[in-house]
Amino acid sequence: MLDKPLLKDLERRYADSQRTIIYVFLDKLAKATRKTGRISPSAEEKIVRSFDKYNVDVVIEALQIYNKMDIPLAQGGKGKNEKYVLGIMANRQAERDRKGGVGYGTIGEVIGDAEASGKHKAAHRDEGERLQRYAEESFKSARDDFDCNF
Repeated sequence: MLDKPLLKDLERRYADSQRTIIYVFLDKLAKATRKTGRISPSAEEKIVRSFDKYNVDVVIEALQIYNKMDIPLAQGGKGKNEKYVLGIMANRQAERDRKGGVGYGTIGEVIGDAEASGKHKAAHRDEGERLQRYAEESFKSARDDFDCNF
């Protein structure tokens, strides 16, 4: 699969595993959007070159999202095309840029988010427990004096 002429010159930008993801994407794209189920080499090159303005991790993440989607195949050219994937890339890149170069969805970030999320949840739980104790202590006399008969 990696001997396709299209990506031979892209070895410096994409690792072998990343090029495999690109090939899977191109194959799925062809089957979902082209009546013939194929994309010409020049069209493949144009599509892949359109990824150049995005960070590699953003490109790969967007392609993995597309590859995991349940897209009906052979719809006579009516499936989600390469513009859909470029939209995913643009949104992910914009989010990454807003966060100061930190994207989301990568393995390292998911692990980091899980650790931060655990600490965050623990802090919220501790604060919730503190507020509950405060409310019980502060309003204990009011609760004892209050009687509701309905």
